Amino acid sequence: MKHAYMRNTQMNRLRYFTLAALLLAPLASLHAIDVANLRCEYLNNPLGIDVAKPCLSWVLEERIQGTGARGQRQAAYQVLVASTPGLLAKDQGDLWDSGKVASDQSIQVEYAGKPLESRMQCHWKVRVWTLTSDLRPLTSSSWSKPALWSMGLLKPGDWQAKWIEQQKPGVFAAVKSVNWIWFPEGDPAVSAPAEARYFRRVVTLPDGRKIARAVCQITVDNSLEVFINGNKAVEGKDWATPAELDVTGLMKSGTNSIAVMAVNSGGPGPAGLLGLLRVEFTQGEPLVIPTDGQWKAAKERKDGWEREGFDDSSWAGAKVLGPYGMVPWDTGGSEPWVPRYLRREFGVTKPVVRSTAYVFGQCYFDLFMNGQKVSDDVMNPALSDHTKALL
Repeated sequence: MKHAYMRNTQMNRLRYFTLAALLLAPLASLHAIDVANLRCEYLNNPLGIDVAKPCLSWVLEERIQGTGARGQRQAAYQVLVASTPGLLAKDQGDLWDSGKVASDQSIQVEYAGKPLESRMQCHWKVRVWTLTSDLRPLTSSSWSKPALWSMGLLKPGDWQAKWIEQQKPGVFAAVKSVNWIWFPEGDPAVSAPAEARYFRRVVTLPDGRKIARAVCQITVDNSLEVFINGNKAVEGKDWATPAELDVTGLMKSGTNSIAVMAVNSGGPGPAGLLGLLRVEFTQGEPLVIPTDGQWKAAKERKDGWEREGFDDSSWAGAKVLGPYGMVPWDTGGSEPWVPRYLRREFGVTKPVVRSTAYVFGQCYFDLFMNGQKVSDDVMNPALSDHTKALL
């Protein structure tokens, strides 16, 4: 009886261990590690990285179906970086294949592949090998989902663009000789009487040149009226918002006169006149007449002062106060916070494979393409000392 009992007990134990082995055998396949949350320079799929050897990071996530061994840790990793999604899908890292690296490092893994160049696209993925808490090795994880980073413009020579801004007023900043002027009395840029002053300039157009277009852009502190050849052309009441008018129909071949009544209103204070007349011809360079010392100025109004042929020989020469952008008519103080809007339209005739915009502003900006904001980022670019670095 004793031997029979022992045999039955041993067989029961054998059955138990066999059943346990059968139950536990699938657990290794039921328990898995995912590689997720891929980051380049701590960012998710960043564009325009300016680091030659960016640092890569990832996170291990346990995926358990049923009950399995917990507490796994990374024992090795492999990183693939490819120039196209297709090569990455084929497990070909033409930019970098780290091979199996025995390491538990999963943050700040420095890229060690081919040198990276401006505008380069880098598609990458990771897989790892893990150990359990009791040091039993497991098979490697599956490859992570692919991630991406792209390189920015790494060299100054890569920037082909030029700085632009919305000129205010008008296009005055593009004309080096345009100046604020006023009647010669004291220091008008500081304080001038609250009265009207009168200005004239005679313009002779070259013979034999046909006018294609003529535009007058002018502003004053505080209000003005402009006459072309005796015809009232434009009014203006705010120096920060210049008046602009197409005066093509008021111009003629030969001698033309520009006359301006400028009023310094609201009590003694700064007074100034700033403007230009731009005449474009069907052929050749345009003629630009800016406000400068060649203008005539008067303190009192005379009959017919605004008409063509008026004798202004007794008028004084206008006083040049300073160039566009001078104090007190600069863009300092609160002016930079006023929104500016810049647009550019262009045509595309071929199928678009990829389109990237590289933008920097010495202020915050939002970029729109065909009416849609291109990202959910706000307050771009990050703040920096503009005398040292422009991000």
